[in-house]
Amino acid sequence: MIFQENDNTLQVANEAIPIAIVKGKPNRVRLSFSEDNRLFIETSDGTLGDFDKEFLFSKKNWILRGFKTRRTEYEKKQDLLSQIEKVVPLFGKPHPVTWNDSPKTWFQFDRKGPFEVFAPKKYMEKHRRKVLYFAIRKFSELYLSNRVEHWAQTTGLSFNNLRIKELKTKWGSCSSLRNINLNWQLVLLSEHLIDYVIVHELMHLREMNHSPQFWALVGNVIPDYKRAKAQLKEEQWMVGILG
Repeated sequence: MIFQENDNTLQVANEAIPIAIVKGKPNRVRLSFSEDNRLFIETSDGTLGDFDKEFLFSKKNWILRGFKTRRTEYEKKQDLLSQIEKVVPLFGKPHPVTWNDSPKTWFQFDRKGPFEVFAPKKYMEKHRRKVLYFAIRKFSELYLSNRVEHWAQTTGLSFNNLRIKELKTKWGSCSSLRNINLNWQLVLLSEHLIDYVIVHELMHLREMNHSPQFWALVGNVIPDYKRAKAQLKEEQWMVGILG
């Protein structure tokens, strides 16, 4: 592992990892990656001393793994977004997008066919992606509302409000006020994972934690929740992608 001070990179194996060294709290070193995959290194005085370098060396495998993972996720994001106006991954499967001139903006979707968007021509020419996201979000609100109602009835749980909103870092949450919040982009995931997220948040109405009791409640409804949990972690790179 080699620190290149002239271009602010850290050479680990065959990777030149961009870094930024900043001043942090005393007597500790903290590592984190930014959205552009730069490694931020927080040290006591904002410089790399012998202790800091030794710490970096001890974490070289973690650093390399994190850098490669984020680079792969970035490439997947760019690939998805480059095709989004032609193909959209609804329910975990690619569906072609068709564009139709119409006086009003609306959509139509048959799971066996394309996602059809209807909008005035001027909107499709100047604001195509915005129109598409609006249509997907409206579809998501209808679908997720129905699924939450289904699982609330199935589990016998009640909540105060359901909010389907823009979430940048998570798929859902449950507040102490018994409000359920869901990311509208959940419809990009498979139906099994969507249901897992909904059940997960509903079970927080009984246990506002991730204790063994909480997971037992989830398991009573979704027996293979551990598999769903692992799969959802693999899809974490998609959170907020259409924001």
